[in-house]
Amino acid sequence: MLAIEVKPALGSSMLLRRVRTLIGFREVGSAYITEMTSCQVLVPELAELIEPLSRLIDGLDSRSSIPQIEVAASNGSVALVVRHLTILSASDLAAFADFQSAHQVMVLLQSKGPDSVRPLTENADPLLHYRLNDQGLVFEFHPMDFTQVNQAVNQEMVNRALDLLDLKPGDQVLDAFCGIGNFSLAIAQAAAGVIGLEASTASVDRARKNAQLNGLKNASFDVADLYSTENSSLVLPQINKVLLDPPRSGAELVCNKLVEIACEKIVYVSCNPKTLRRDADILIAGGYQLDQLGMIDMFPHTAHMESIALFSRGASNG
Repeated sequence: MLAIEVKPALGSSMLLRRVRTLIGFREVGSAYITEMTSCQVLVPELAELIEPLSRLIDGLDSRSSIPQIEVAASNGSVALVVRHLTILSASDLAAFADFQSAHQVMVLLQSKGPDSVRPLTENADPLLHYRLNDQGLVFEFHPMDFTQVNQAVNQEMVNRALDLLDLKPGDQVLDAFCGIGNFSLAIAQAAAGVIGLEASTASVDRARKNAQLNGLKNASFDVADLYSTENSSLVLPQINKVLLDPPRSGAELVCNKLVEIACEKIVYVSCNPKTLRRDADILIAGGYQLDQLGMIDMFPHTAHMESIALFSRGASNG
C-alpha cells in the first residue's frame, strides 16, 4: 500500500512555500512518508508510477482527502485502488481516466470499506491473474484479495510445501486459511482431495471459481471461523495431512483442534515467528514433533522473513 502525504515544501527563495504530494511507504514506527522517486522492491510497472502518481494527486481538487493507494500487479497488469474520503469532482474523475489511459493501468475507487471498491470505468473487469507455472495453474484475483506479493518466491514456497507434505494419491488434505486457493489447487493435483477453510466469504468464492477455472473437482472450500477460541464450533474434516498458512495472529484454534486427531504431517507456513513458536508448543505438547524448520525470503531487502515448518505424528510420538 502506497501512502500519500500532502505537505509544505520549501521554495527556491527559502521564504516561499508550496504544497506538494509525497507518495511512498510509511517510515518504520512513524506516520511520516518516506520521500521516494522509485522503489526496487516493487515490480517495475508499479515503481515507474510513483512520480507520475505524485503529479496526478498534486493536481486534484481532492488531493488532501486521498490518504492511500492500494497496488496490485501480475503478468503485466497493474491495478490501483484509490481511497478517497470525499466525493470526487468531475475534473478529478477525468484526471484519473486520463491517467488510466496514458499508463495502461486499471484504476478502482474506494469511498468507504472494502465492499465499496468499484472500477473507475463502469462494467470493467477488475480481476487480475497470476500463475503457478510449475503446476500449470492460473488464479484469478481481485486487487483487494490477499495474494503473495513475490510470485517467484511464492512458486518456490508452494513447491517446498508440496515436497514436505509428500502427497500420495489417497491423501485427504486440509488447507486451513486457504485464501483464494494458492496451496489448495496444487495439493489437489497430487492428493485424493483437499478441503480449504477460510474466514473470508469472498476468498472462498474466489477459491471455488479458481478450482473450476483449472478443472479441479476434488478441491472443495467452506467458510469457517478459524480464530474463535471460546465455545468454538469448528469441527475438522476427516483428513490425514494439513497445510496451515495463517495471518500474523497464527493458528491457535486450529492447532488445538489438530492435537485431538492423528495427522501424519502438518506443514505450517508462518509470517510471524512469535505465533509460530506458540502454535508449535501446542502441537508438540499434543504429541507432534518438529521435523524441519526453514526460512523463506519473501521480502528481499527487508528484515521480514517467512518460515516453513514440518510437524509429524508417527507411531512413536502419537
